[in-house]
Amino acid sequence: MRTIAQAIADALPRTVDEVILTGSVSRGAADEVSDIEMLIVTRDELTLNDCFALATACGLTDLGTWGPQGVPTKRVSGYRDGVPIELIWWTREQAETAVNAIFEGDVSTTADALAHGVPLRTSGALARWQERLRNYPDELARARIEHAALTWGGFAAAGLLTLIRPGERLALVERMVDDASRVVRIVFAMNRVWQPTLKRLEERAALLTQKPDRLAQRIEEALTEPDPRRAVLLMTELQADTVGLAPDGPNINRARTWLRDARDILARAPSWDYCVGLEPSPENPLHGSCLCGGVQFEVTAPFRRANHCHCSRCRKHSGAFGGTQGRVPREGFRLLSGEELIRVFRPDEGRVKAFCSVCGSSLFGAEWPEGDEVGIRLGSLDGDPGIRPQFHTFVGSRAPWDEIPDDGLARYDEAHP
Repeated sequence: MRTIAQAIADALPRTVDEVILTGSVSRGAADEVSDIEMLIVTRDELTLNDCFALATACGLTDLGTWGPQGVPTKRVSGYRDGVPIELIWWTREQAETAVNAIFEGDVSTTADALAHGVPLRTSGALARWQERLRNYPDELARARIEHAALTWGGFAAAGLLTLIRPGERLALVERMVDDASRVVRIVFAMNRVWQPTLKRLEERAALLTQKPDRLAQRIEEALTEPDPRRAVLLMTELQADTVGLAPDGPNINRARTWLRDARDILARAPSWDYCVGLEPSPENPLHGSCLCGGVQFEVTAPFRRANHCHCSRCRKHSGAFGGTQGRVPREGFRLLSGEELIRVFRPDEGRVKAFCSVCGSSLFGAEWPEGDEVGIRLGSLDGDPGIRPQFHTFVGSRAPWDEIPDDGLARYDEAHP
């Protein structure tokens, strides 16, 4: 790729002062899907047609352009020898302005591109720019860190719970990508390293001395976590660890308090409306049964909540840690067969335990068979209930061997308040 880039540079007219190789090729990190990125600096501004003509003379085919049109910066894309090429055209004046803007707070990746740029043709300007970029001013770093932390506070931390509602995936992703970008901005500024693009983050962050543990991996985990509450919690913990490393400042200090509150709220909050599969409905009924198949039922309404119960009554009834159940409205439940097989045990304290008299399967609870809701043991269902357990109850009476996993769900010593 360096050979192709040099051939393009050599074919340009002498009116071109600087030809700078940037991107992954300049870093020696290109792979089979990388393109060649080049910055071309001319003495005078060219028209887009001029740039197309020069690109054609350099052997590029299938030419195109992208980005804003009718502006001083010109962009030309194409191919040479089957390799995708991106050419950015600046005037000398634009280049000088862009370098000055870096030290005035510009947060683009221009600084990183120039700092790692490789001269294919130069009048000495690139060396001068790179000399300036060797110094990352402390004042600029502090300003970037403060600006990055600006959005972490200013509204109630509980507002993050609105992101985990069903149907809010776009808002959730938008917020988390912005938060991840701000984390990266703070980390690179703390290390006085000009921030690159977000590509190859793990590799680029490996050389930084000040950073949260597993920076790139934790961002990946948060962005790919299917449970919205858990995803926001993972990102919030990473943000908190990041501001814990950052120097004091008004926004950073506020963010520390706000993120701590947000983390506590998210850790306690159930994934109350989190739906994983398709919710039960009349058009999408969810079937359930006992072990022997004598009792058959269906659910035709969304579950209102679900939880793990560790009380001694559920433990004795199930022969396991306790029981995992969900509540559906009475009108969303229909018993299909086996009513005569169902037996009910009413303990002196606690909820009804309804089970199959043939196979012993634990099936229903709550106020069975009366009441506005039906409690259904999730283990009796044949498909995805569209909900996941949101909290643990009666943790105070769990068995000595019952070690609850660190699942991030709220825990209550007795009933859910």
